[in-house]
Amino acid sequence: MKKWWIRLITIVALGIGMLIILERKDIPYRRPAITVNSGDYIEYEDLCEQFVRNHLMDENKGIYTNYRPSEETKEWSTGHEVLSESQGLYMMYLVNRGDKEGFDAILRYVREFLTSEDGMIGWRYNKENNELAQSNATLDDLRIIKATLLAYKQWGEEDYLAVAYKLASRLYENNVKDGKLYSCYDETYKELTSSIPLCYFDFEALNYLKEIDRRWGEVYQNSLKIVERGYLGDAFPFYAFEYDYETKIYKEANTIRMTEGILTVLHLAQVGEHRDETIEWLIKALRDGAIYGEYDKITGKPINNTESTAIYACIAQVAKVIGDQELYDLAIDKMLLWQIQNSESVLNGAFGNEDTQEVYSYDNLQALLAF
Repeated sequence: MKKWWIRLITIVALGIGMLIILERKDIPYRRPAITVNSGDYIEYEDLCEQFVRNHLMDENKGIYTNYRPSEETKEWSTGHEVLSESQGLYMMYLVNRGDKEGFDAILRYVREFLTSEDGMIGWRYNKENNELAQSNATLDDLRIIKATLLAYKQWGEEDYLAVAYKLASRLYENNVKDGKLYSCYDETYKELTSSIPLCYFDFEALNYLKEIDRRWGEVYQNSLKIVERGYLGDAFPFYAFEYDYETKIYKEANTIRMTEGILTVLHLAQVGEHRDETIEWLIKALRDGAIYGEYDKITGKPINNTESTAIYACIAQVAKVIGDQELYDLAIDKMLLWQIQNSESVLNGAFGNEDTQEVYSYDNLQALLAF
């Protein structure tokens, strides 16, 4: 009984402290206004957003992984399955845009369909068999929590604060051990994965969390050290893919996938911890032609000619954060090459393949955040 009361008092105290801190005007809850001009691309943004709203979500506002349905469930998500990743990305877009009605609808979906009875956000939901994944994805949880805290700051409704606090508390209990953040918690087996991709450290979210709960301060510092020590060098100024807590080594392949690599850079840029060498490399690569899906980590040379909407979109987001107009324009111009421009097609405005009808939510949602 005594332990129960102690836990209750602790929760109440933390909640009160969070309310006080969030009301303080000196807490940097938003990054400084961007200095790049993104207004020239409103037409393209509107087309993409209309496609997402009208053709990439179900009646409950769950966003499909892919426009094209799939009849089988795989280890990774396919077809009309809904991801916590997609919901969180769209929440960030809507709160940035000031769309409260839209935001509330997506948050409602997260609470009703993606949150387990134990309060954990499952990374995937399959509507056909009403099956919620029994494990989470830390990056997606952090993004949802961040968006909800920003909603509270913007619209002032305490329900946002309560939801964010509850989700953050569950994430800490499940995915933090000895001040270290782990990528995945299995609710069935009560187990953590031993490693975490470096792109999973959303430092902006962690920065917000450490302002409302001091326990996250240790997590922030430990996470930043892991990423900084994973730097590959100035010749190819990106970061290792994954760190293993048990072996204390970076799990590296011979190649670096730029989808994850750019996301790591974006998370660093959002808290001012990016490297100038990385920005210079990106600008030069875009001036010279393109940025590809995979690179040899030693030579820094591309190993294929695959390009990606999401890569260019995340580069544009980096440019917005640091206020680099040239980098922004270079990235957006490349990104727009992948947008379907066909007013006769249901896919008009989408980023994807019109012939195969493969149109992924991740590409389109990152594109929206890039505009």
